[in-house]
Amino acid sequence: LDRDHDGQADIFDKLVDFDTFNVQSATKEEFVPTEPTHPVDKMVGIKPHLAVQTINRLSLYNEVLEPLNNTGKVISGGWYKPQENDYSIVRFEKTKINGKTAYVMKANARYSKMSEESLRAVAMYEFTRYMAETQPNWKLDDLDTKLMGLILASHSLHTDSSYRDYEVWNQFLKAYNFPDIDRSLVEWAKEEGEGRGHFYSGSIEAVRLLKEKLSPDVLEKLKNKDVGVINP
Repeated sequence: LDRDHDGQADIFDKLVDFDTFNVQSATKEEFVPTEPTHPVDKMVGIKPHLAVQTINRLSLYNEVLEPLNNTGKVISGGWYKPQENDYSIVRFEKTKINGKTAYVMKANARYSKMSEESLRAVAMYEFTRYMAETQPNWKLDDLDTKLMGLILASHSLHTDSSYRDYEVWNQFLKAYNFPDIDRSLVEWAKEEGEGRGHFYSGSIEAVRLLKEKLSPDVLEKLKNKDVGVINP
């Protein structure tokens, strides 16, 4: 591209490479664990870092996460080499930094080909689950926690610059054993439930509204312990 419009190909211009691929097929492959081709200590940790920054940013506008993570407590630990039967996409570890509580997020190297937007959505969902499991004053029951996690994952897709929101959403649901849930309904509940508190990334009211709109069959499936858990 003649970026500076001077009619010459030089260092100030941009080289553009066009390629085509099947979006649905490529997105599906992101959620399939594959052994990495590079040693873990040689893998660039940009995507886990960006996913962690998403957690810290979206936590500020979520009714249940903001009190627990209003100072950017989550930091990236990059990629980790998983054990034989470890197919979790990310994991969190509580630690102390300068005497203050922090959470280290590490991403499973088997998912190193996962795109930034997919890893961000997964990180939001998994951080919600982790907080629910470790915080004694967590406000939501298991069903509502799953719904809040879905709202946060959807909001992550809403706020990134990707054009594959629905492809990523559908593959995310399949990977985590979720029933088919219309993302537009999740977004509607999130926006309607924002309320006076400006909880742009999710509120307890949004969870209530979403639960009211979901069918009894879907709600019953969501209560299953295997739903909301990664299934490679």
